[in-house]
Amino acid sequence: MLRLMRLRVDELDSSWGSALERIESFLDAQRLPPEVRSLFAQVEFDGEYVNFYTPHSGTITPLNIYNFKPLWHAQGYDQAEVYFNSRSQIIKQAIAPYLTSQVFDHYHGMPPGGDATLGGTAGQVQPGSMPPGSVPPGAMPHAGAIPTSGTVPPSGTVPPSGAVPPSGAVPPSGMRAGATYDYNEATFVKLLLEHPQYLLLINEREPVIIPYWDQHFFHSLLVANPQLLHVPGAPDPKQLKVGGNSFWARNWGKLLLILLCLLALGGGFWWAWMNNLWGINPFIQDRVQKVRELEQQVRDHQQLATRLEALLEKNSLRQDVAYELLRQRYLMGREERLASDRITTYALSNLIFQIKSLERNAQAHKEAQEAKEAAEAAEAAAAAAQAAAAKPKTGGGKDSAAKGTTTVTTAKNTKALPKCSTVKKQGKIPELIMAMDGSGSMIRTLPDGRMRITAAVTAGQSLVDKVDKNVPIRLLAMQGCPLVRDYGVFFGNQRSALKSAIAATTPLNAPIPPMVTTPLISALRSMATTVDAKTETVGILISDGVDTCDGTERLDLCQIASDIHQMRPLLKINVVLIGEDAPKAQCIADITGGKVYRPQNTVKLITDLQNAAQTLEKICTD
Repeated sequence: MLRLMRLRVDELDSSWGSALERIESFLDAQRLPPEVRSLFAQVEFDGEYVNFYTPHSGTITPLNIYNFKPLWHAQGYDQAEVYFNSRSQIIKQAIAPYLTSQVFDHYHGMPPGGDATLGGTAGQVQPGSMPPGSVPPGAMPHAGAIPTSGTVPPSGTVPPSGAVPPSGAVPPSGMRAGATYDYNEATFVKLLLEHPQYLLLINEREPVIIPYWDQHFFHSLLVANPQLLHVPGAPDPKQLKVGGNSFWARNWGKLLLILLCLLALGGGFWWAWMNNLWGINPFIQDRVQKVRELEQQVRDHQQLATRLEALLEKNSLRQDVAYELLRQRYLMGREERLASDRITTYALSNLIFQIKSLERNAQAHKEAQEAKEAAEAAEAAAAAAQAAAAKPKTGGGKDSAAKGTTTVTTAKNTKALPKCSTVKKQGKIPELIMAMDGSGSMIRTLPDGRMRITAAVTAGQSLVDKVDKNVPIRLLAMQGCPLVRDYGVFFGNQRSALKSAIAATTPLNAPIPPMVTTPLISALRSMATTVDAKTETVGILISDGVDTCDGTERLDLCQIASDIHQMRPLLKINVVLIGEDAPKAQCIADITGGKVYRPQNTVKLITDLQNAAQTLEKICTD
């Protein structure tokens, strides 16, 4: 149930409470269909308040009342159709039997000429006898209270001829003898249907009437419709001649026309005076001047407002530009911090690899020392055995001389390599150091269609298989600034690990491969600082460009190579150039005594690397 309205009981006349209850009972007794009964709101008393409900639910929209009639919207044809259909059915089923039945009038002792609107002749008011805004006695006092039915006609009133019902006539269906409310409730419901004060729309579809009038609305209704106070059969007030045949009654139309003409003439004179048509108004010029000044002020204000809007728009643009500058400055700061963090990360990574390289070198040195000691012990044991075997033989000088001659002849013919044990004992095992370019430019392709880094990795792994197992190999990788990455030294039993390390030099493992830079100067310096000055070392530098690190990109490669050659004269660096910027690094090989190779495909790159390390393919025999 949706509550539509509530009123305080103590603010209503006592007759209203009884009237609302009787109307509710009257409507319920008619057994109207639910969709028709819902046209009137249901009444419920809760002690302090009287509430009006409807079985519908949804939004509530009040409908305007004009001239005591509902004012429907232009799009409200559906609501109006529902309202008029329900009203017609209520009048036909519940009201018409009571208002048109002479049997009912006689049954209540009421003459047919009685009041068919308010129920009886008591309270009858003659035309012109009721002051405006007043309520006649017995005609719904106190905000439309319903008068009690069954009013007895005044003394001496006799029903006119024909008032007695015909033989066998009975009251209308639903009426019972002694009922005292039927006639008044039907009349009140009819008036509410014709002149509702509160008409609401539920969901813009279902109309609902609040069965209530307030004092002001009821007085206004009676003043505008005095016929509601007259009994049937009385003269129509519209047909009465007020004041008889007086001059004013006969000529009121002419007088009204003359009055309207005078008003129009006076209005014309007033308009001409105010607009100074005759030039005799001394104040009109001042007013015109003031109006012009006001118009100029309005124009000035409009121009000022336009300028202010333009300034505000410019200020908004400036704020946007300032915000964008701040955002870019913030992003640049973030990028600088990221670059600093990246440098720190690379430095730490290189330190970690250097530590691991030192650990591997120490382990290799330990193993070499143990092998050296074992070789010396074996040689000592062999010498002792030879000495013991030579003592008993005293007469075999001629045979021995023959054997010695044969041995010398064989050595001269074969030019045999020195024994590995002798080379290790003397500390003359050469070293190989490789510097691989793992920068972003290495993802470009060679003329044969393969990426530069793929060809370099393949050639490097092929070179590892060609180098003597006794030659230690150090691997450096240029995989981002500022420092080269040192993978450490790999010995004969670590060739597989070395191949895996060479494969890891590719820039494709980086988050953004094209952004990987080339620390070429750092690679050259590391080649000089990680080898022994007294050991012959073959260096191989594979690169496709120049140094791209901040702080070293403007250094002279040739001067750096000259400094390295003075510090490590036994280090010969072979340069493999595979890029368009590579000729700038040619002087490195020229200064250190190495060679320059310019391969254009993968096969040529493999061959050039093997040629660069040809002297290390076999250095000794077991």
